[in-house]
Amino acid sequence: DLVDLGGKALNFVKPDLRNQRIETVLKLDPVAPAVVDGRQIQQVFVNILTNARDAMSEGGTLTIVMADKCGGVEICFHDTGAGIPPQNLHRIFDPFFTTKGAYGKSRIPGTGLGLSVAMSIVRNHGGNLVADSVPGRGTHVAVWLPRPLPGTPPG
Repeated sequence: DLVDLGGKALNFVKPDLRNQRIETVLKLDPVAPAVVDGRQIQQVFVNILTNARDAMSEGGTLTIVMADKCGGVEICFHDTGAGIPPQNLHRIFDPFFTTKGAYGKSRIPGTGLGLSVAMSIVRNHGGNLVADSVPGRGTHVAVWLPRPLPGTPPG
């Protein structure tokens, strides 16, 4: 149940979202259950939510949309945070690339592994993970997970 997994991930970061005055908007269509490793997909969601939280240190809005799309399920995360500069956008899924923590010369902790791990998990499930961003306006991250054919063993 991807809605349940998303809810658990959101509950993990919800105290920080409240503390940073981040409003959460949920637009969750009913979707059929997916055959996924629940812990891994929950980790994907937590990694994306954590980045959105970090991008909105002064508050903002985080919108999460879930719907059936193209034979699978798409989960979109929209934040109104700082955005990602164009010169960095193509590198955000690279291992150890970060603008946070000691590597990125920031007070916010980060190792540069969250989105790299998320991409690996999503691809291992036969899905896709993409991001688009406008500096100063926010970032959009979309996770697409395929709906397996009947009788297909989990991944």
